[in-house]
Amino acid sequence: MVEKRTSSLIWDFSLAAWELLAHALRSLAVNFPVVRSMESSHGKKYIVEGEIETPIGKPAAVRTIWIIDNGETIGRLVTAYPHEG
Repeated sequence: MVEKRTSSLIWDFSLAAWELLAHALRSLAVNFPVVRSMESSHGKKYIVEGEIETPIGKPAAVRTIWIIDNGETIGRLVTAYPHEG
């Protein structure tokens, strides 16, 4: 049986306040340059690395991967994980 998580923390972000993490990742995509891009069978992928500010005010280095799917004009987040630049 899988237990539902309601209070896990990712970079000091809680699941209950997931919108804060979403906002931080969108801000990273806007404020930091693309470090690499590549074509895939699904669309164009972009790697963006930078820092986000956590809820406790501590910066966290993050690598994100975004994709603009074939036939679309708006990108979406694929993954985000800690990154040491």
